[in-house]
Amino acid sequence: MLANYRQILRNLGAKSKLTLVTGNQSADMDSTIAALAYSYLCSKKDVIPVLNIPRADFKLRKDIVHVMDISGVDTASLVFLDDLESSWEKLSASSIDLVLVDHNKPQGSVIQDLISKLNAKVVSILDHHDDEKLFLDANPRIVQKCGSCTSLVITHFKEQTAKIDPKLAKMFISPILIDTNRLRSHVESVDTKAYDLLTLRLNAKPDFSDNYAEELFAAKNNVEGLSMLDLLRKDYKEYDTVGISSLTVGLSYLQKFEVRKSLEAWKNERHLDVVIILTAYRDKYGFNRELMVYGDPDKLDTLLDHIKGPLGLTQTRIFPYTFRQRVPKFSRKQVAPLVQEWLESE
Repeated sequence: MLANYRQILRNLGAKSKLTLVTGNQSADMDSTIAALAYSYLCSKKDVIPVLNIPRADFKLRKDIVHVMDISGVDTASLVFLDDLESSWEKLSASSIDLVLVDHNKPQGSVIQDLISKLNAKVVSILDHHDDEKLFLDANPRIVQKCGSCTSLVITHFKEQTAKIDPKLAKMFISPILIDTNRLRSHVESVDTKAYDLLTLRLNAKPDFSDNYAEELFAAKNNVEGLSMLDLLRKDYKEYDTVGISSLTVGLSYLQKFEVRKSLEAWKNERHLDVVIILTAYRDKYGFNRELMVYGDPDKLDTLLDHIKGPLGLTQTRIFPYTFRQRVPKFSRKQVAPLVQEWLESE
């Protein structure tokens, strides 16, 4: 089973040497499990996975909470940003190596401060997003397109997978099933290899993948009891002064909330110029993607001029600045680089 990583952090002695493995700022299923899998399979001592969110936000990720529950993982043993901040004095006297999974440019002020203020060194990268061409001396430095970053972790440590027990195998296979829609989309050979390695560790029935994936999707799409601000922070990434929140419900669902008030509060809390909401959901007509932007109208107009064509946006009337996306294959992985291009041109 997984170690009590929070206890390892607390027990660090003076001038310790440790490795922190962090996923991206969304702390979604893939980022979380990729960090846990790397830490479990790596043979180094004191390798600690870090969830790149405050502990209080973890409960919003109901799919991950569900996977932790069925895997027997006590979430109190996991390390969040709060834990790093409360251990800052101890960390400041330590030698810190950083491993980035599911991103290749550090995200979030706490992780960035580890590098700029505590001289943490990025030593390894495993990612499937666009290559930012940073930390070129990292080893391994694997940046390649695939459905799930966890697949890259599992195949990188394929010689160690024999020690994975069935519960952990089920945990590690979860993001692969989610991000490839049961190996039906965005699948590369590395995803298939990782899936095969993990199913060897499972005594699974032939219909395991479909049944378990349905269970995961149901948990991921469960937004019952979440406020508008909860939805905005549930799957969130920040790019300078632009924040992008991904939702698994349509924009029409938000009509039950005070949308403008919530967006303004979120914009001020995060010190943003622009808030972007991306939706991805299924209804009786099929799969849909929508986009909503909020912020200074002058900035919104130039941003939309830059992204409208590539995304195939057509305006809707649900709220001001809401659009249906006619290029449904474009998720945040494709939207974010367009936003970064716009930021650089401003």
